[in-house]
Amino acid sequence: MTLLTHKITTHKTTYGFTLLEVLIAMVVFAIGMLGLAGMQGTALKDNNDAYMRSQAVFFAYDMGDRIRANPDFWDTLINQPGTGAATLLANRAVVLGFGAYPFCSTDDQSGVGAGADPAFCSPTQLAQYDWYRVRQDIIDMLPNGSLVLSKTIGSDGASVIRTVVSWNMTNTTVNNIAPSFTYDVRP
Repeated sequence: MTLLTHKITTHKTTYGFTLLEVLIAMVVFAIGMLGLAGMQGTALKDNNDAYMRSQAVFFAYDMGDRIRANPDFWDTLINQPGTGAATLLANRAVVLGFGAYPFCSTDDQSGVGAGADPAFCSPTQLAQYDWYRVRQDIIDMLPNGSLVLSKTIGSDGASVIRTVVSWNMTNTTVNNIAPSFTYDVRP
């Protein structure tokens, strides 16, 4: 009779394999969280850029309304020799002879007397105030904002005042082109 020898095999347990799985899962999770944080940052930047664009649209329409309310002054101003495209930069010194603040306004008391009344403003004073107000709003709201007015002739022969509001986008690194909004006004 032969003796059968039974081979008893023992399984060696491997320690640390579960820990390695957890480590890999944590790395994948961390990469996912970094991706989400990047998407959130991009969304915030794009939201800010959209807000700046909506502000620029508002300022262009505001200036257009002010031009339509006082058409004779603006049409004459842009036609004056030597004014060229009548470039009015909001972040530069006041141009075209306008003072640092309006002289005929009840809104900003820094440059007016206590009894100032816009009803008694001349068209020039009213345009000065309009320019000052929009200029201050652009300075306050848009980074490096500027306002450019130029006159063109429309297809029907009527004059058109083109209002262009431009500003700098936040964190522009790709092409560094300043966005702008153009609005044509028929005075």
